[in-house]
Amino acid sequence: MERKHATVIALTFVLVGLMFFSVDTPLVTQQDVEPVIHEAPEIIEQIANEPVPQEPLKMNVLSNPSFDTWIMDDKFPEDWTIAATGHANSSRAYTGSPKYDSYAGFAEAMGSNASSASTYLRNDLDDSVSYPFLKYGVSLSLDWYVIANPDLLQWGLVYLQVEVQNFTGSSNAMYYQLSHLAGTWGNGTSNAYFLLNDTIGSWHTFDRNITSDFLAAFGPSQFSDTHYVNRIWLHVSSPGQATGLVQVVCDDVSMYNSSFSSWILNGDFEAGNGANWLTYQLRNMGYVGKSIDQTDGTYSLNMSIPAIVDGRGSVQASRDFYDTNAFFAFGPGMNTISWDWKYHDAAVDSNQWAYVQFGFYNGTNYFLELYMGRGDDSMEGNSTTTARIRLPGFGTRDSWVHTEFDLYDLMQEVGFIDLKLTLIRFEAMNLPLGLGEKVELLIDNFVMETDPFANPSFEYLDPYTTYDPFQGWWRSTSNGDVNPSTTSHSGTYSANITVDATGIGAADGLYRSELYFEFDPALFTDFWWQLEDIQGT
Repeated sequence: MERKHATVIALTFVLVGLMFFSVDTPLVTQQDVEPVIHEAPEIIEQIANEPVPQEPLKMNVLSNPSFDTWIMDDKFPEDWTIAATGHANSSRAYTGSPKYDSYAGFAEAMGSNASSASTYLRNDLDDSVSYPFLKYGVSLSLDWYVIANPDLLQWGLVYLQVEVQNFTGSSNAMYYQLSHLAGTWGNGTSNAYFLLNDTIGSWHTFDRNITSDFLAAFGPSQFSDTHYVNRIWLHVSSPGQATGLVQVVCDDVSMYNSSFSSWILNGDFEAGNGANWLTYQLRNMGYVGKSIDQTDGTYSLNMSIPAIVDGRGSVQASRDFYDTNAFFAFGPGMNTISWDWKYHDAAVDSNQWAYVQFGFYNGTNYFLELYMGRGDDSMEGNSTTTARIRLPGFGTRDSWVHTEFDLYDLMQEVGFIDLKLTLIRFEAMNLPLGLGEKVELLIDNFVMETDPFANPSFEYLDPYTTYDPFQGWWRSTSNGDVNPSTTSHSGTYSANITVDATGIGAADGLYRSELYFEFDPALFTDFWWQLEDIQGT
């Protein structure tokens, strides 16, 4: 009987420099040739005739550093993640177009390029005299007027929400969609949806028997003598990349049955001060776009928040780094960062600012916030996990400033030792003292110079896991063993990859993703490897 042999492969894989530029004395034999365009990549096998340089390569590792490439119809800078608050506004004593008397309720929202927006008016029913029990038959009536909903087919939405509770703590919600055409949701065990879409630009009357709707949606099995209406909302919601405002007015809101009708206080809004109505926190629109006011290339990144309402607004532009593409600053010169910036605010308000945040991780998240400006030029103190520093040029307004630093030096200054860089985020925020105040931040030529492979010679081990033992590298499978080995070409460690095959296709290895570097004819790939053992047939 023929004996079957197990196949065992052990590979020690060492990356010393991985990439390097040619210098005055070439490290690799080269010949002058005429440029030739190949239909398929050509691999040229060359062996260094002397040791490769031990100094790691440093180059910009962030794509689109000058914000010259934009996507999605020029809405977003390529390779940057954008977040921006939408516009949200409401009034509990609106005088624009009430149906009756002097006041009404009003709500409007408009999503930004990067996120949706929503707001609401809410009334918590008065149960001081009696509860609006469903068992006695309860109805809700109001008049409503959708002024505009330009994104009706893209989840622009106006709806009423009625919350029902009982004394055991369970709750049900019924959603009445007043202006909506993009679709609806299916009913669940505790939620029910009613599509009542009606015309825009005219008054309509809503008058529904809530008891009947509850029984139709949830059935008699969920109905009890202690179920009662707890509160109501009028919501507006606008999708991201909205084309205009979603706006609604409501008036003369009443919850009633055959014997009582005073559960909703100030339902006609005629108190004139918004009494008994609550609203969601107001929001100012955050804008992100390209500006021709730049220091490099064609454009810069513009992050701005004008104050249209008395509410908060913010814009963020981020780059995230995970285990497969993390970067480090374990020593001097390992990681240097630079960029150009221009800042504007009202120069009076502490709730206006702009900073860049560096996120780090070593089992706990830590943050380093470098402030470019703040309205009153003040600075908050540090916390256990967040350090804050004024950048040179802090407080300069309406002029370009260049910033450059060694990330290792800053981390040492604030006591962040041996941390993994997981996030870079620019943020501008505006919570103004007065309407019309604007915060604006321009960013250009943002460069991080380090080795694209971060940990090319596998010297930095991950202290929190042995499964992925090397910082900045990720296991491709779990079919073998990946461990640090002291059999190395240089330094202390190499990566040892061992596979004991139990079937066809067994493999393991390491990878690093989302590498970015600019191609250059003087750029070469180099690594050292040693095949320790291979067995089988």
